[in-house]
Amino acid sequence: ALRGSLRWMPDERRLVDLIVNYERDRPSAMALKALRFAPSEPVSGRLLGDLDRSGGVALSGREEGGLPAPLGLDRTLASAALLVDWRLGGGWKLSSVTGLRRFDADERQDADGTGLPVVSILEETRAWQASQELRLHFDGDARWSGFMGVNVFHERGTQRATFVHDERLLLARFVDAITPVPQPLGVLTDDDALAAWVASYAAAHGLTLPAGQAQAIAARLKPTYVEVNQNFGDTRSYEAFGELVWRPVKRWEITVGLRYSRDEKESAVATSSPLGASTLGGLVMASASPAAPALLERLAKGDLGGQGLVFQPTAGNGGRVGHHLDGDGWSWRLAVLHAPTNDLRLYASYARGRRPTVLVAAAPSAPYGPARFPIVPSEVVDSIEAGVRYRAPGGRLHLTGGVYAYDYRHFQTTKAVAGVLRTLDVGDADGLGF
Repeated sequence: ALRGSLRWMPDERRLVDLIVNYERDRPSAMALKALRFAPSEPVSGRLLGDLDRSGGVALSGREEGGLPAPLGLDRTLASAALLVDWRLGGGWKLSSVTGLRRFDADERQDADGTGLPVVSILEETRAWQASQELRLHFDGDARWSGFMGVNVFHERGTQRATFVHDERLLLARFVDAITPVPQPLGVLTDDDALAAWVASYAAAHGLTLPAGQAQAIAARLKPTYVEVNQNFGDTRSYEAFGELVWRPVKRWEITVGLRYSRDEKESAVATSSPLGASTLGGLVMASASPAAPALLERLAKGDLGGQGLVFQPTAGNGGRVGHHLDGDGWSWRLAVLHAPTNDLRLYASYARGRRPTVLVAAAPSAPYGPARFPIVPSEVVDSIEAGVRYRAPGGRLHLTGGVYAYDYRHFQTTKAVAGVLRTLDVGDADGLGF
């Protein structure tokens, strides 16, 4: 990591700071450990460890062609900030904050946490941000002070996740054929065993597969099946804000703040199966369909219909599809502070906070179908708080107490859905506390 800063003081009223940061990290990737399957050597099946959380792991990574690839994270962060303070006189001051940031990260990890090459993920992230804020302060009067300003923010980024699956091993996992100490690869990828597991999977869904059909489907399972899910985001935000502090009489202070925000968002998604459709995905889809017999017969003949396993491909097997969303809203706060003595302060506040509407880009629900763009409504929270702060004479004892209540609407949270983090609306929430 490197940091450099430069300060320029052209005169007593003006101050300019330039701060530049650069950081590169190359740690090991996030280490996941399966707590059901002991670490083992995949070819021989030799036991290498135990299920203890603090014990060692046996991990592996693969690139898109199926060849071994090193695990790890390579991340670069760079930023520059230009800070300007200009005292205009008469209690007025103008501040400017200009920011530029860039983030690049490549992380390859073993997503199954076992010694077997079941699922490997390469996540490539690129992001760029620029922001500008101007703020005008006033604090030259015993009764009045405050500030007002504007802010402009622009972010452009993309996240590309490549999933490399061994469909044969995934099928073994689906039918609980992998033992606590995993068998050698030769056992788990045996043709007869795979055919039996295909039939077992179908039987679990109330279907009976002829032996020849099960063998044909098993023979088409891919040792290296690849899915790519890439999302794109372009966000422009504009804000105008202000706060006013009024001291009507001695020991009383009233603060009022208001903020207006507008967001313009463009989200897009592109999903693909670069090495062809998924046989296992076809088996999963067909077994759950009312038309299962006909679909399974087609699957045995190699008619996969472009079926994906986790993500269904967009049009053209990777075409980019986007959607635009604009939104705006207000937030504010009102606070009252009273200091009966120099050692006692009473306060109360009411505030409304807001997180903007989220536009989620999701893969199609069927191969080559329309991409999905669910909208998560803006999160709004109203909160009330009142409290007291006391400092005993001499400063050896400080006491603070308060009560609060909040009410959330359209509470936003993040959850992993099909291996990808999504923002979800989980409804309303309220609470009381002290």
